[in-house]
Amino acid sequence: MRLTRDMVIKAIEIARPTIMEIISASLSSPEKEGVSIVVMHGTFEGRGINTNEPLLEVAYQVGISDDKCDDFAMRKAKLSWRTGADSMEIVKDFYSILLLEEDQDCVYGGSHTFNIGNIRLVVSTSGIKECEDQTISMIVENIILMLMNQRVVSAPQSNHGIIA
Repeated sequence: MRLTRDMVIKAIEIARPTIMEIISASLSSPEKEGVSIVVMHGTFEGRGINTNEPLLEVAYQVGISDDKCDDFAMRKAKLSWRTGADSMEIVKDFYSILLLEEDQDCVYGGSHTFNIGNIRLVVSTSGIKECEDQTISMIVENIILMLMNQRVVSAPQSNHGIIA
């Protein structure tokens, strides 16, 4: 599966109305006007900490966000990229807290990770509160997966799928 920057931006733009509605409905951060989203995609080897660099890394703002949110979204994404787990899961799990790298990781939830085979997709959001950020990440991630799935086409006279 080859994910492109254009596909990521298309997924975020498809989700934009829902994202803006989540932002406006937020009781925890009524002054917020936007969020920062980071998407990472690539491969990993074996189990444990992923040392591979992502093949694709996209940072994007929906609405008006600030530099702090950009930084937090990137930190959440890097943590999930490295560990293969959602940032909320890592932060809330006492033992996993040992995975956090001082001055690099964000101790807030808001990322969602999809692992299949040796392929990893991470979407992280920052700008509202953990659960709302996590919800936006899950929505964007599922739209990305939908767009990637649309690229899989059945080859003529074959039972195998090919990537278009």
